[in-house]
Amino acid sequence: MRIGFLGLGAIGRPIAGHLARAHQLRVWNRTAERASAFAGQTGAEAVATPGEAGRDAEVVFTCLPNSPEVEEVLAGHRR
Repeated sequence: MRIGFLGLGAIGRPIAGHLARAHQLRVWNRTAERASAFAGQTGAEAVATPGEAGRDAEVVFTCLPNSPEVEEVLAGHRR
């Protein structure tokens, strides 16, 4: 399955790690270095924007701190 994953914090990183074992995973994080490091460790693809993570994905997960941040990311106000 092709999965987009937004948010690699304390909760998101372990969840994404499990998903990366069995699925094609594109990851985005506000801190690009965190996404790149995760990709290097798991084989996931780090992308520069939330839109890239969701492109062609069958499922998109968000694991962000709160509802306003989810709204900002989905509305394209946060890179």
